Amino acid sequence: MFLCLFEDAFCDHLRPVVEARAVFDIRLGSSTIAQYLRRQFPDLHPAFQVRPYLAGTLAEAHAGVLVNETPSTGTLFLNGRISFLPAEVILRLRKAAQTDEPKRLFMQDGFVVAAWIPDPTHISLHKQALSPSDFNDAPLEAVEGVHFLNRLWHMLVELPDFISRGFGQSGNFGKIHPSAILVEPNRIFVAEGAVVHAGAILAADSGPIILDRGAEICEGAVVKGPCYIGQNSRINMTARIDTTAIGSGCKIGGEVHASTFQANSNKAHDGYVGNSYIGQWCNLGADSNTSNLKNDYGNIRLYNVALQRYELSGQQFLGTIMGDHTKCGINTMFNTGTVIGTFCNLYGGGYQRNYVSSFSWGSPAEMYMPYKLEKALRVAEAVFSRRNKRMSESDLQMLETIYRMYHDLAMDMDG
Repeated sequence: MFLCLFEDAFCDHLRPVVEARAVFDIRLGSSTIAQYLRRQFPDLHPAFQVRPYLAGTLAEAHAGVLVNETPSTGTLFLNGRISFLPAEVILRLRKAAQTDEPKRLFMQDGFVVAAWIPDPTHISLHKQALSPSDFNDAPLEAVEGVHFLNRLWHMLVELPDFISRGFGQSGNFGKIHPSAILVEPNRIFVAEGAVVHAGAILAADSGPIILDRGAEICEGAVVKGPCYIGQNSRINMTARIDTTAIGSGCKIGGEVHASTFQANSNKAHDGYVGNSYIGQWCNLGADSNTSNLKNDYGNIRLYNVALQRYELSGQQFLGTIMGDHTKCGINTMFNTGTVIGTFCNLYGGGYQRNYVSSFSWGSPAEMYMPYKLEKALRVAEAVFSRRNKRMSESDLQMLETIYRMYHDLAMDMDG
């Protein structure tokens, strides 16, 4: 039997974060959504439904998993935007996903939570999204207490809980310098291969700290929980990190508060990032800063790419949402509630605009220009090579598709 994580039409409200990844590959604290959901149903084989242009890169990242291929046996379809499943719903879905159980559709507030389909062969996964109509002949059952990612700020408001739910054990299996200070070591997990250098402080009095394999905390750095530091990521000397999730392969310096770095991104120098989400393959120049609080302490608005308008978030603290492959020069300033798209290259004095479209190049003073695809891909290939990686044909096709989405939109607006 299979567990098929799927995308629905509401994923569009999570752009630009989902432009270069499936919604269930978003990092929420110490794991991605996919990792979290798969842990709840360990006996089911994984399968994925995703927008067709992402299928190639997704299949490469998850070798051996069915991608946009309908399973031939009983399948529990599960919405990939789910950020939390209450225990009673998990038990109900586990009970439903049995060979002798009839099909069933589980919904909450108009959203499909899950569907158990004993024979899914009639359901096509080669589409942009699944909807209730794909399961319309299944009896409906209402559930409650499920949390969805409906808007970008939802990735951040529950960040302490997202980090803490990945803490399953304590112990020091890596290398910890004798002069390092560990506050409440029973709430600290240092994986094998992780290193804590001289003078570093790990304070878990406010929440657990998880150092994954190969993570490195350099001299004098302060990490205050809850925090997750991913595989082979490095916290530079004298950095100050709290309530933050750092994905794999990142280099982080300066001050970071209540933020998430997806993976393979650098903020290596001084500067402040607060209440922000930074995508994959990003680089923030020295002394770049994000504002996360308005001068009037008011409700922060955020641009919704799908609706092409700003929305009030209901949040008092909200910084920058940055899509994949975006870079910014030294001393770049981001105002409160800023959305930066995929593949932007930004620089210049003054605050960047509160919304910068994907594939933009330039500064607010000089106006932004389109980032030519050929130049953007050359930069991406150079970045990959620094990590001993190569861009695959699927990577190239995915990025070309994202570029065309914005290029065609710009042409329509000019027309």
